[in-house]
Amino acid sequence: FPVTIKEYNDTPDVYQKVKSISKVAKNYLNNAANVQIQGLAASITNRAAIKTAKELKAAGLQGYVCNVIHDQITVHCPDTELEQCMEILGRCMETAYPISVALPAPPSHGKNWAESK
Repeated sequence: FPVTIKEYNDTPDVYQKVKSISKVAKNYLNNAANVQIQGLAASITNRAAIKTAKELKAAGLQGYVCNVIHDQITVHCPDTELEQCMEILGRCMETAYPISVALPAPPSHGKNWAESK
């Protein structure tokens, strides 16, 4: 049923209530879609961290996964193993989960987390 502007002006409290309910409904719909995406991203990151740890160990490197935050994996390694660890980390992050879109994950490095950004 069409609601005219006059009706909104005559009952501003009803308009505000409908507007509020509409915002809540849109938020619920957005969260329902977003939880699927965030859940998949978390699964991919966890698989990548496990795969990275296994490959670092299999390669006989001293580097190890020391931190995972959202979609970032931190590997601590000696400077002499930096290039090998970066190659393993990048490959593991990009191939951790078979998916139809590319998941570019260029590794970066630094002496601390802020430098590696």
